[in-house]
Amino acid sequence: PATTYPLLQELKEKAQGRKVVSLLGSINFRKGIKLLLESIPLLPEEDYFFLIAGKSSLTVQQENDLRTFEKSRSNCLFSLEKIPDESCFNALIAESDLIFAAYKQFTGSSNLLTKAAAFRKPVIVSHGFCMGQRVEQYGTGQTTGEDNAGECSAAIRSLCSEAKTPLHAFDRYAHEHTVEKLITCFNQISKHIQ
Repeated sequence: PATTYPLLQELKEKAQGRKVVSLLGSINFRKGIKLLLESIPLLPEEDYFFLIAGKSSLTVQQENDLRTFEKSRSNCLFSLEKIPDESCFNALIAESDLIFAAYKQFTGSSNLLTKAAAFRKPVIVSHGFCMGQRVEQYGTGQTTGEDNAGECSAAIRSLCSEAKTPLHAFDRYAHEHTVEKLITCFNQISKHIQ
């Protein structure tokens, strides 16, 4: 992780020891922003801090609405600029207590699950689909309804509490999603193709 990334420094200064919940990467409403924004007011500002960071593909009006929301709260930092590189991205993951990835109607997976596991950070994802199944199978976080702020805020509370996710859950997921494992799988598949 980068240690001199200005956004990381700003996050540390503003979070002031609160639990950091981060939505990172490409920023659009498919990423579950609406659910996160509805969940934030249900949690005490003095305990939780919310980071949204990454390149925006929102409309000007959506960005303005997001900025208005950010200004109305003491526990939000929204940076709608591209995260410069992987070391900066890693720094934000490392500083987070929880990764928010409750994408809407998203059937695939995300490298964010592997990154979160590598840094031993729990994740919140949507019920069902690939990411929900993986999180439930490996025990690396919790699932939530895509439109259920009450359920989502309860999951945030639970995952940020003292009851930590077992480290072996993260290690198992990270091990199953290494480059070496991918090469092994490709080799097995190629034997059947020839």
